[in-house]
Amino acid sequence: MIIVIGEKLNHKILEKEISEEILKSERFRLFVLMIVFVFLFLFAFTLSMLYKDYFISLFTSSNYFLWAVSLFLIIIIHSFLARYRINKWKTTEYQIAEKWRYLNSFIEVSIPSAAILIFAEGFQSVSALITPVVFLYFIFIILSALEMNLYLSIFTGAVAAIEYFLISLFLLNQPEHLTGIPFMDFYLSYLVKSIIFFASGVLAGVVTVIIKNYMISSYNRINERNHIEKVFGQQVSPDIVDELIRSKHKIISRHRFVCIMFLDIRGFTPFSENKSPEEIVEYQNKVFSFMIERVNEHHGIINQIMGDGFMSTFGAPISHTNDCQNAVNAAIDIINDLKIKNEKKLIPETQLGIGIHFGEAVTGNVGTSIRKQYSITGNVVILASRLEQLNKRYNSEILISKEVMERIDLENIKSKQLGLVEIKGRSEPIEIFQLV
Repeated sequence: MIIVIGEKLNHKILEKEISEEILKSERFRLFVLMIVFVFLFLFAFTLSMLYKDYFISLFTSSNYFLWAVSLFLIIIIHSFLARYRINKWKTTEYQIAEKWRYLNSFIEVSIPSAAILIFAEGFQSVSALITPVVFLYFIFIILSALEMNLYLSIFTGAVAAIEYFLISLFLLNQPEHLTGIPFMDFYLSYLVKSIIFFASGVLAGVVTVIIKNYMISSYNRINERNHIEKVFGQQVSPDIVDELIRSKHKIISRHRFVCIMFLDIRGFTPFSENKSPEEIVEYQNKVFSFMIERVNEHHGIINQIMGDGFMSTFGAPISHTNDCQNAVNAAIDIINDLKIKNEKKLIPETQLGIGIHFGEAVTGNVGTSIRKQYSITGNVVILASRLEQLNKRYNSEILISKEVMERIDLENIKSKQLGLVEIKGRSEPIEIFQLV
């Protein structure tokens, strides 16, 4: 059975997460909209008080000015009510209906259009088409990116463009509204603005797609990392986890050549006889911590941790340049670190036995959908374990097989040939070497 690392999230879970993010974004969008228009309302009201005579002279009737101010209040009330409705949806895990979102966008974008018509009627001039109220379109277009929907942003830009251009055509066909200024009375200048509104909606949509894809990619990456860590527990270094994610690696039950290292703490049973459980655990943590770090540094994984040792693998699930060299380097570093810690009395006096063998193994996940264990099985595991036990006979610390010896660089490594040795469970003897 093939277990694919980095498989897609369950569609229902992903849709639920995205829906929740859309609700959060919509709430934030409406909050920003409400704040912006509260500020604009207060700003417009202050200006109208400071320059009251001037504004009265602009409008043919005070009613038009009141209508314009009322539009600000309508937007604020609309934003408040929409946000209240979304809060209710959030508590009931209700998804925003697409129709409602498009209708809401249409209503919001139509408010600047209504304001332009009010100003045009009040001014009796097409100059309303170049007043600051036109920039309200951009506020709605920019905030549409928070809707996290490409088509909704394009729709917002399209509605703004169409409404603005239709209003300009309507006003240009009213002789009493013409100004006599060529560029203000020519429809092409307003067509260009309409195109800019539409292009802004498209760009907002593109930003939406980028943000949404980044969010999904990050979500999938986190899910992949969690899946890897669930399969391997804490056996794998962060570098290997990252490499598995980048390579989209698959954990497959397969035959592959690996290098196996067994490590055993000598005299652990006598040491633990007179110790409390807390003292034993403290000792194990101190000893294993730096050993596991060395294995991780040399691209290995810890498959099993026993009370007095562990088994580690080099070459699975990912093979590196020279797995045998990595295993030997890790073993030598562990022995050197142990010597320093013993000399400095950072840990109780500790001696190790390490056995390393290279060969073919069956690698893959063993277990159920609830709990899986990455497993390495085969004669290579048994022989590595037997080599580790032979350290007691030869009073050595590191023993390796001929298969490992043939694959490592001996330039900075001292070795001693021990000859052929009978191994329990194997019909033919194997040649072993001691690393000094």
